[in-house]
Amino acid sequence: MTMGVREVVIIIVSLLMLYQGYRLGEKRNIGGAGGLTLVFFFSFIGLTIVYFLPNKNDPDQAKNGKNFREALVFIGLLILFLVLFVVIVYNIKNQRV
Repeated sequence: MTMGVREVVIIIVSLLMLYQGYRLGEKRNIGGAGGLTLVFFFSFIGLTIVYFLPNKNDPDQAKNGKNFREALVFIGLLILFLVLFVVIVYNIKNQRV
């Protein structure tokens, strides 16, 4: 049994999400391993949780509204990523040989 394009795309997306969870976790109070673990077990929801955790270098981020602006950008990019992922998987699934 061979792996198809769909499986390869899913593996690549999963690895990118794990990497992003690690990188975001390093900047947050949770740490890189904690971010990686949350993304591993909860996927997009875990990545969102890691993103909204407080930043360890900017304790005043709640006061200056930085969190809200970052949240809007993150949610917009997440929606764009999900739409592109669904379009790619749909096109691969309905591809005729």
